Amino acid sequence: MFDMQKVSKTISTLRKQRNMTQMELADKLGISFQAVSNWERGQTMPDISKLAELSEIFSVTIDELLGNGKKTKVVMQLIHEEPVEDELSAEDFLDVAPLVKPKQAEKLFDNIKEKLSMKELLLAAPFIPEGTLDEMAVQAAKIEKSFDNLIGLLPFISKDAIDQCLEFVTEGGIMIKKLVAAAPFLGRKNIDRLADHVIEEGSLKDLIPLAPFMPKDKLDAMVIDAAKREKSFDNMIGLLPFISRETIDQCLEYVAEDGIDIKKIVAAAPFIGKKAVTRLADRVLEEGSLEDLVPLAPFMKRKKLTEAAARIAKTNGFSAILPLLPFLDMEEMDDFLQAKDSNEE
Repeated sequence: MFDMQKVSKTISTLRKQRNMTQMELADKLGISFQAVSNWERGQTMPDISKLAELSEIFSVTIDELLGNGKKTKVVMQLIHEEPVEDELSAEDFLDVAPLVKPKQAEKLFDNIKEKLSMKELLLAAPFIPEGTLDEMAVQAAKIEKSFDNLIGLLPFISKDAIDQCLEFVTEGGIMIKKLVAAAPFLGRKNIDRLADHVIEEGSLKDLIPLAPFMPKDKLDAMVIDAAKREKSFDNMIGLLPFISRETIDQCLEYVAEDGIDIKKIVAAAPFIGKKAVTRLADRVLEEGSLEDLVPLAPFMKRKKLTEAAARIAKTNGFSAILPLLPFLDMEEMDDFLQAKDSNEE
């Protein structure tokens, strides 16, 4: 690896020896002074064209800028458009590639691609031609039947290659766990196809990992259909953050169609609209008991809950509403009870 700190110090020293500011050096090179600053702080390296210009401006050799070594020799050969004679390792390529032009990196890569591990391939991806990466990714998917080792390559390969990889990964059956990390790169058509398969073969719960990448209208339709069939929120709780409020309210109607089982509903309460929660609470009070109202209390409008609690307290005594006290507006409750007493007198 090039010693970036040593290179940065060399550039800084040579600039100062010539009494140049970073801005003056940047102007001579046709770049921003921030680029020069990054070089001198050891954060980036000059590319191959700038190395030649720096060598000329400072009247030094590239060896003096980069230090002697095989990688410096490779850079020199590329600058002079000479064949690279030395055998390169994967590490050599990863060090030299950021400094050279894409076509030059491509030639170097042809010499070392058989030596790259998957980890090294991921590091080299920004410097490898898309067509070559496509071939390598598809071949890996064909052998491994998994995206596990390919996730880092997906931003660099074509949509067609991703589609081919998906075909191989799902060849023996669709396992969502194998696909979820790749979902951001799969595209809408593939996500739709996977979602349809999940619904056919599994349950709505299996759709949760794909939900963030699905079109909202399709997800809404699937959830409503499941609510009609299952009369329960059990398999869709994880999907509620991704569907519309209107869809959740529709699902609630189906879930509560045959009577209210508060245990089936309470987990969904944070996602249900205030009006729907209030309607649900009214039904709970008509059909159930005060105990069934307690799980809904944190999600109800405080005024509505306080009025309901005051009515219960008037009929059954204050002890009946003790579980609701943390959620009540006690001032409003006093006013409500006093008004009720006045009306009765």
